[in-house]
Amino acid sequence: MKAVSNTTPLIYLSKSSLLPLLKTLHQSVLISKEVYEEAVIKGESRGYKDALSIKDAANDWIQVKKVAGDVFLHLMDRMHRERLDEVIKSLGGLSEADVSTIALAIEEKADRVILDDRAAIKAAKLIADVCSFKVIGTGNLIDEGLEKGFISISDYERFVEIIGHAAYAA
Repeated sequence: MKAVSNTTPLIYLSKSSLLPLLKTLHQSVLISKEVYEEAVIKGESRGYKDALSIKDAANDWIQVKKVAGDVFLHLMDRMHRERLDEVIKSLGGLSEADVSTIALAIEEKADRVILDDRAAIKAAKLIADVCSFKVIGTGNLIDEGLEKGFISISDYERFVEIIGHAAYAA
């Protein structure tokens, strides 16, 4: 299973020492260049410890990719005009990292796109059926990890304690 992650899920998983769960649950994990810059470059410059573990993972098992082109043009052929207008409007308020995450998921034909930002989730869900990916949040990953026995109840509790319920917005 191929997953594309945005910045916040990486940070949440790293802060709770559960970043390897991404690797356990997916055959491949991809992030855009913009997500790498936001999570690692900016994170390191601000002294965030989680930036280092994300960087280590990007040097090992997370693939950092540049979005090749304007993949949203491909959506025009597959969507009704009214719905496409709604997608374009929803993308307008997103960060470069958010848009590049959704674009990379389309381009790479990902099975999952992992987002925690409500506006990004809304935009991704508008096109999920056309692009055949599932939109999930970090909380969904943690639930799946617990259900499959990849993390313990204490890991789960630590995640909730550190992150709170913010990752369950999806």
